[in-house]
Amino acid sequence: MKRFFYLLMLAFATAASFSLGGCSKDDDDDDKQEQQQKLLEEQQRQQEEQKKQQEEYEYLATHSTLSVTLVDKTTGKKMAGAQVVLVNVSDNSTVALVVANADGTAKFSELDVNKIYGIACQYNGVTYAQNDGFSISRGDNAKTVNFASTALKIIVKNLSGGLVQGASVKLFATEDDFKKDANSLATSITDANGQVVFYDLQPNDSYYYFLVKYGKTTNNNTDETIGYKCSEGMNTVSCILKEQTGTVILNNNAQFDTGTYKYVILYPSGETAEYTVSKGSSLELPNMPLGSYSVYMEQLDGFSFYATKGTLQKQIVVRDQVISFDTRDI
Repeated sequence: MKRFFYLLMLAFATAASFSLGGCSKDDDDDDKQEQQQKLLEEQQRQQEEQKKQQEEYEYLATHSTLSVTLVDKTTGKKMAGAQVVLVNVSDNSTVALVVANADGTAKFSELDVNKIYGIACQYNGVTYAQNDGFSISRGDNAKTVNFASTALKIIVKNLSGGLVQGASVKLFATEDDFKKDANSLATSITDANGQVVFYDLQPNDSYYYFLVKYGKTTNNNTDETIGYKCSEGMNTVSCILKEQTGTVILNNNAQFDTGTYKYVILYPSGETAEYTVSKGSSLELPNMPLGSYSVYMEQLDGFSFYATKGTLQKQIVVRDQVISFDTRDI
C-alpha cells in the first residue's frame, strides 16, 4: 500500500513538473514577441520621424519666409503703406505683391531658397527698385531695404544774402506752366530758415521749375536757376529775389516820316523819362518795375506827314510787352 501511494505522488509530482516547465516556455515566447513588437514600433517611429524631418526640410527649402522693412533714407522714415513687389530676378517676374504695414514691413511666405530675389515698390506715387539681387536661407528671413526718395530743397535769399521767411514757392513740371503761373504741382511757404522742401519727386525724369514771390520781389527776373533736374536723394538749390520787372519795347512804325521822335514815359510814381528815336527804330526798356505807365510820342523835327494831329498817348501795363506806334494814327 505504501508503495502505491509513493508511486501515485511521484506521478503527480512528475505531472506538475511537466506542467510548470510548459508555462515557463510559453512566457518566454510571449516576452520575445512583445520585445519584437516594441522594436518594430520603435523602427516605425524612427521612420516616421525621419520622414517628418525630410518633409520639414523640403518644406523649408521651398517655403521659407521673408520680412522686408522699407526705409526712406532721404527722410529717415519707414515707408508705411508702400506697395512692395517681390521679383524673381532671373526672369523679372512678380512673385508676390504686399502692402507694407504701419512699420513699413511687408511679409512674404512660401518662398524658394533656390531663387534670387529683388524688391521694387511704389510709394506716394513714385516707383523705386533695388538693382542688386539677394538670396534667402531656409526658414524665416528678415531684410531692410533703403530707398532714396527724391526731394528738392529751395533756399530763398534777398539781395543782401539774408534768408527770406514767408515767401511763396510754387513748383511746376514744365517751363510753360512756370511762365504762365498755372498748373502748379505744389505750393509751400518758406520757414524761418528761408527753406521749403518738396518731397516724392521723380528722379532723373525732367526739370522742375519753381516760382518764388515775396512782396514785389521774385526769382522770375534773375540769373538764378529756375529749372532744376533732380537726382535721387535731397537736392538743394538757392535763389535770390529781386524786384519784379518787365521789359517794354517801343516800335516806331512811321512810313512817311523822315525826322526824329521823342518818347516820354510817365511812371506810376509821377516821375518821367524821355528818349529820342529816329524813324523806324525801336526802343527797349528793360527792368521796369511792374505797374501802369503812360507813354507819349512827340515830333521833334523833320515831321512831314500828318503834322497837325498832335501827340499820341497810350496806356500800357508793363509785363514784357511790345508797344507799337504808327505815325499815321497821329
